Amino acid sequence: MGAVYIRVARLITSSNLSDSNFSPNHFERKLSTVNLNPALYNIKDRINLGDHQISEDIINILTNGSKIQDKTGSAYCLWSYNTVTEQWMVILNGHNSVFQAEIVAIREACIRACQFSKQSTIWSDSNSSLLSASSFKSESPIPYYIQQILHNSTTINLAWVKAQDGTPGNESADHLAK
Repeated sequence: MGAVYIRVARLITSSNLSDSNFSPNHFERKLSTVNLNPALYNIKDRINLGDHQISEDIINILTNGSKIQDKTGSAYCLWSYNTVTEQWMVILNGHNSVFQAEIVAIREACIRACQFSKQSTIWSDSNSSLLSASSFKSESPIPYYIQQILHNSTTINLAWVKAQDGTPGNESADHLAK
């Protein structure tokens, strides 16, 4: 197993183990350098990890990621007045983790929220994904990309929503991700 890891992760070549083929394209690459200056960003003010209620006077986008057996899904839905008004979903590679599915959903929701001129909140029940998006020490390119979007758009915020508590929009996103 160690030799496969070395070939795939460090030498960036495909490798086989048992009946599985591992390709470097199946995995995220670490960022070699990050050129963000935390003093120039107000990221911590834009990501709320406290318990809040969904407000109907803004655009709400609820995200979710899920992994069942070898199927990993990522999804978001726009939620307005107790109705899903738009949805997005994708099936990721079976090697992807739930964390990766969650962070991809947040990234895609941020990209969609950039198209609105109105205030938007992107809700996630993944505390770890939100913490990663708020950290300047992440080696993953996806949280870095989310930070760039938040820096360039003053109308987008991220917030945490409690999982499995019956929040209708969150339950819809969870269903889409599966």
